[in-house]
Amino acid sequence: MIEELFRWPSARAHVLASPAGPYLDDLTTHVVRQGFGRWKARHRIHGAAHFSVFARRRGLALEALHEDLIPAFRAHLRTCRCPRWLHRGRHADVGAVAGARALLEQLRHLNVLTSPVPVPSPPDRPLLVQRFHAWMEQQRGLQDQTLQGYERVLGDVLQTLGDVPGDYTAASIRTFVVQRTTKQSRAAGKNLVTAMRHFLRFLIADGMCRPGLDGAVPTIAIWRQAALPRYLPASDVDRVLASCDPSTPVGLRDRAVLLLLARLGFRSGDIRALAMGDVDWEQASVCVA
Repeated sequence: MIEELFRWPSARAHVLASPAGPYLDDLTTHVVRQGFGRWKARHRIHGAAHFSVFARRRGLALEALHEDLIPAFRAHLRTCRCPRWLHRGRHADVGAVAGARALLEQLRHLNVLTSPVPVPSPPDRPLLVQRFHAWMEQQRGLQDQTLQGYERVLGDVLQTLGDVPGDYTAASIRTFVVQRTTKQSRAAGKNLVTAMRHFLRFLIADGMCRPGLDGAVPTIAIWRQAALPRYLPASDVDRVLASCDPSTPVGLRDRAVLLLLARLGFRSGDIRALAMGDVDWEQASVCVA
């Protein structure tokens, strides 16, 4: 499998000569099965090899690799003076760190590592937010990345409104949302409002605040294409129509499409679905499904 990523024998030989070399073919298969393209997969395999060389230069055997080395490896990448076959440039640093993590995961799965399994640090978020996180994962199936964005909002909520949801009122909730969204973009405001509604619904379901408070969260209106003009002046429409060459089949088709859009108000989907049988030439009418 690794031959598909490193087609030049010299490049493949360099990677396989690293301390992680005996495990890189299986790691390549694992990375490719995850759906990564050729270049991103190469960056990860390079990163795995680079990480093993980095550890050896620090006097560590492959069996002694540990997740705690990742921050030092990331710092090393910023000022790396290693040969080019190891360091693929700043744009590949993210892939290199991901490759180091993938190598550690594989070596732990194969029971190669003798270093102790890292103990996850306890979460630093409040207990109430932890419960909300677990509830949203179970009830709504939200991803961790989305919930992390919500948690930044909820930290501000607990600091401003307090950590006793029974004291929340419709007025305090509305005031908080209005104050926070005044200086934010519409997208950021919408994210805050969504997080606030989810949090209040969790509190209501858990019996920690009175029902109906989620209705106190105001709505942030976002209109699609709000910055586009409402209509084109007739002169602009005429200029667009004049750009079509009716002496050619393509120009004739384009002019017909533009006339349907401008004169009859057809939508693009209506025109795309239009067939010759939908046109009644005798009655000068068009049937739209």
